[in-house]
Amino acid sequence: MNTFINLALILEINETTLKEIEHLLDLIENYPLEVSVTHPEEGDYEDWTEEPVENTDLYSLIDKLAYRGAYANFKLKLDDSWIEFKLTTNNEDEQIVVNLEFDQETLPKDIKKTDAILKSIIRQIDASLEYIYMYADHEAQYLYTKERLLELGFNPYSLLKLFERELVEAPWYPDGQSLRNQ
Repeated sequence: MNTFINLALILEINETTLKEIEHLLDLIENYPLEVSVTHPEEGDYEDWTEEPVENTDLYSLIDKLAYRGAYANFKLKLDDSWIEFKLTTNNEDEQIVVNLEFDQETLPKDIKKTDAILKSIIRQIDASLEYIYMYADHEAQYLYTKERLLELGFNPYSLLKLFERELVEAPWYPDGQSLRNQ
């Protein structure tokens, strides 16, 4: 059974939301990659189809990912290895969660190297997009609005980056094996 490290980007739903998702796809397409999208056939949730997506047509993913349960599989070449992740979108608390679910089997075995890769991705996204916050952790899910995160006064994720603040690192790694002390 594969485990995952999730890196999620929380976006505000407004007139620039689609543009921010396009910016994310622009970042991804800078790497050699293979992409396929799985979505309902013509909106029918009974019949699903998987189709390859050309690198030049990544924006076509946006409409297909709007279907509940739809996802895109990415195989991206980073350094000398291929990393696989699944991209999904869903609505939470009047926000859009763009989730990149990295297959831990395709990430480096050295958790410090994986941690460095995740931090690098967060820095690239931070420099290119406007978002509410980002997080990364082992099989992490969206839990709180930004306001609730600030009220809690603790970081529930291995890596947390609020748009207007510095990256916050928890004392554990995002591998699911490191001791978590809160």
